[in-house]
Amino acid sequence: MTTQPSHEATAAYEVLRAHALGQANHGQLPLGLVVVFRQGLPGWLHAWSERIASRPPTSAPTTPRLPVPLSPDLTLVLASMVLHASHGQAV
Repeated sequence: MTTQPSHEATAAYEVLRAHALGQANHGQLPLGLVVVFRQGLPGWLHAWSERIASRPPTSAPTTPRLPVPLSPDLTLVLASMVLHASHGQAV
């Protein structure tokens, strides 16, 4: 079974590749370049997978909730405002 690389890993690889081809911005060395020099691409892939595995899991974004439940009266007022606005009438 193969796993798909993350977008972040793919982007990091492309930065390394561009650097190796002389197409990169030479202001800063790409992350992991020393690992590639010392251990080759398999070593870089292993280090990258460990880096990803050591990150804390990200939580899914939560939907904001209203602090208090809307009362039926407030719901009626809001619905009335929307209906009047959709008919071009001022409230």
